[in-house]
Amino acid sequence: MELFTVHNYDGRIQNHQELRSMINSKLIDFVLHPLHSTKDYIECANLLFKVFEKLKNNNEQDYLSDCIIPTICDWPGQVNIRRAITLRNNKGSESGIPLEILSLIPIIGPLHISLNSRETLFQTYHFFFEMLYHNLFGEKKVLSQKPKQTIINFILNLTFQGWKKICNVVINRFENSKDAEYRMMMDLLDNSIPLTLDIYAVLFRSGFFEGYLEGVVRIWVLFQRLRRHNYNKAPLIFLSDIFYWTSNNHPIIDILKNHLPIFNDYFVENFHSSIRNQTAESNSIQQIIQKAKIIDAERTNNLSFKEAFINLRNPTTFKTKLDYLEKKTSLFLLSLFDDIYHNMGNTQQINRNKYPNFSLPTFNINVDVKILPLAWNTQTKPSDNKFCDAEKCLLLLSNNSNLANNNNNIVLTCGHAYHKQCLDLLKGNCEYCFNYLSLNIEKNITSLKKRLFTPLKDNEKPLVEDEDNDSLSENNNDENIENNLEIIESNIDNL
Repeated sequence: MELFTVHNYDGRIQNHQELRSMINSKLIDFVLHPLHSTKDYIECANLLFKVFEKLKNNNEQDYLSDCIIPTICDWPGQVNIRRAITLRNNKGSESGIPLEILSLIPIIGPLHISLNSRETLFQTYHFFFEMLYHNLFGEKKVLSQKPKQTIINFILNLTFQGWKKICNVVINRFENSKDAEYRMMMDLLDNSIPLTLDIYAVLFRSGFFEGYLEGVVRIWVLFQRLRRHNYNKAPLIFLSDIFYWTSNNHPIIDILKNHLPIFNDYFVENFHSSIRNQTAESNSIQQIIQKAKIIDAERTNNLSFKEAFINLRNPTTFKTKLDYLEKKTSLFLLSLFDDIYHNMGNTQQINRNKYPNFSLPTFNINVDVKILPLAWNTQTKPSDNKFCDAEKCLLLLSNNSNLANNNNNIVLTCGHAYHKQCLDLLKGNCEYCFNYLSLNIEKNITSLKKRLFTPLKDNEKPLVEDEDNDSLSENNNDENIENNLEIIESNIDNL
């Protein structure tokens, strides 16, 4: 079950497993405090600084003078702490912000990046996942728009595993088709889903720094295309820090490369989850604090006693159920791509809005352009009248028929297509998507800098644009997958 849940196929993860153990973490204190504004974060940081001040007064290490504190946090923590650092650097002591704030190094939590990307992807393509869900569990089953993370992970994994079984058949049939529906599904199944599944569970947890860095770049592109507020900025900050530290040979870059899994928000989120599960809204502040200390103490005590009461799933039975569902998913996808094949060329743009809508004939719905691959979101959409989208296509300029060879045609992940020689002239880069991404990097950074340099006010307002799915909390209004698995168990032999 562990391997399925985290989409784990890399043995290197086992080498870093102890780094994720909660046994290696220790609760210093537990304080209930609102975290809505930058001032709230500064007040909480001051509580931390007092701990180090006590060490200094006891003639122990002056930690903050010699060391930094990597602060792995979600987007609100990231932007508010950075704002405090920016204002302190800009105005010094006049800012009213303690000097110790400069010892904090905020880093976006990889777990938050992963889970937010999965939620965003699932909600954006809910129309597709709902079709799959009904095919697997029945038309009367309801798939919530915002299900639990366990449900999202389950469906994303099923989709990807089902796709892997039939991807070569589909790709060979469509060849270099530029059809919008086909490219949408290819981008979802062959690019976006594996990216969201692997960026934390495999790339980060295995300590593969270069792979994780590339994953962060790609996840930003996904957040940007899907217009995911806040998280279309968070990866840019992380990348900016990495590039700065690398160019200046800062020692922290070697620490990140060699010990990446340590820089994890898993520990805090795991602990918060335990507290949420073992407390109630009616509990007083002192009761919650006391429960937090008990949870921390119990993590290392009586483990063998607790394990005796854990109800372990039969892995053989569960694997059989998964195999059945994966095969059924493959059949669903084959049927879907067959419908797409017979609807090729029928996707139409239906308006000229800033973000235009397109009609998808196979799904019989109208969708925002963000549903389609990156190419359709640029100023120059893939051409319906010719294969090569290069502005100066060599075939058109030279009338060289050799360029028309199908083996010479390349359709990029973004959806733009080029002859190999035309793409070589562009140094392998899609000029339209490069311009689109460059422009949006500038826009996002300009917006972010405006937030960071905003002076503190007495009546502080949150810097973060409010979004329902900007947390790791779970809803309880979705279908019970376990019950659905039990229902189909008797039908396993039918496939």
